Amino acid sequence: MPALGVCPQFANSGTCTYGAGCQFQHIDRPEVHNPTGANFSTFFANYAGFQHNPGNSAILEFYRLCDFNHWDRDDPERERAHKAFKDALVKEFNDIYGTDEKDINSWHKICTVVNIDPLPDTLRKARDAVLSKHINLVDLVDHPTGHVIRSPAGRRKKYKKRRSNTTQFTVFFDDYPGFDYDPGNSAILEFYRLCDFYGWDRDDPDREEAHQAFKDALVQEFNDIYGTDENDIDSWHKICTVLDIDPLPDTLQEARDEVLSKHINIVDLVDNPGGHVTSFESLEDLREYTVDEGKYFPAENAKQKA
Repeated sequence: MPALGVCPQFANSGTCTYGAGCQFQHIDRPEVHNPTGANFSTFFANYAGFQHNPGNSAILEFYRLCDFNHWDRDDPERERAHKAFKDALVKEFNDIYGTDEKDINSWHKICTVVNIDPLPDTLRKARDAVLSKHINLVDLVDHPTGHVIRSPAGRRKKYKKRRSNTTQFTVFFDDYPGFDYDPGNSAILEFYRLCDFYGWDRDDPDREEAHQAFKDALVQEFNDIYGTDENDIDSWHKICTVLDIDPLPDTLQEARDEVLSKHINIVDLVDNPGGHVTSFESLEDLREYTVDEGKYFPAENAKQKA
C-alpha cells in the first residue's frame, strides 16, 4: 500500500508507536546549519578600513559600507560594489540551501526555517508550500536557523520591538514615506538604510536635516529610558542594571562612579535597554568600535530634555 502522507506523530515528536509499519511517511526535519559567512567576509575584505560586523544583517552592513565610503545611489563605485555584494549573497544562499531545485531536501531546509510543519511529502508540495509564502530571501540568509518573518499580505513585517516605548524613533521614521522602519535593528543602522533608501550622499541638505532630527530622537529616546535627572539614583541604577553591575551601588556617587568607570557606547544603551551592552577594555577599543560602527551619540544634544 502506498504511503498516505506525513505521519503527524513522527512530525511532532520524531518517533512513532507504529514504527516501520506505519502507513504514513516518516520524514526527518533537516538540520540547517549557520553559514560560515565566508562569502560576505571575502566581499567586505576588499574595502580597506571597513570593519565588517558579521553579527549584523549582511544587507545593513552593505548600507554601512556605502556610508563609510560616501557613495550616493548613482555612484559607479557603489554600483560595482552592489553587483559584487549580490553575487556574494547568492553564493551564501547556495551554500546554506543548495543549488539543485529538484532536491526535496533543499526545499525541506527552507520549510524548516519558515516553520512549515509537517514537512511536505513530495517535491511539488514542498516547492508550492515555500512559494506560497511571502518571505524575504535575504532573511533566509540572515536567519538560517529559523525566525524568518512571513507576511500573508506580501508586505515584510517588522520584527518584535525590543521594548514598548520606541516612540521617538517611530515618530522620526514615520516622517519618511515608503521607508519601512525595522525596530529590531540598531537605530543608527536604520538611519543609514534610510539615507540609502532616499539616495542621500553625505553633503545632501536633506540628509543633514534628517540627521539633526535623528540625533534629537536619539537623545529623547535615551531620556525616555534612563531619565534626565543626573542626581536621581534610579536613573544610574537603570544603567547599572543594563551593564550587569551587581549588586547595585548604595549611593548616588557610587552608582555614578561605577557607570563612568566603564568604557561603553551610549548608543548601545539605547539599542539594548534590556542588557548585554559591551564594556570595552580600554578607551581606545571603545573609540575603534564607535568609528567602525558609526555609533556616535550627539554631544551637542546631550542636555536636551525629552
